[in-house]
Amino acid sequence: MQDVLIRDGARVAIRPAMLDCDYYRLLEKEDRKAIREFSDEYMSSYSWAEPTRGSLQFQKKP
Repeated sequence: MQDVLIRDGARVAIRPAMLDCDYYRLLEKEDRKAIREFSDEYMSSYSWAEPTRGSLQFQKKP
């Protein structure tokens, strides 16, 4: 985890390149397989995630 986490004082972030994450692959928009395999499920328990889910659904359209 030390290679994945970036700490700067009280702030903590991650190095996305160090993770295999379908969401990050979707954001790249060049990973057509990740886009095709998106099944409309994205943090459905959280209403604040709906705008992101909508944008992911839009990317999936041909």
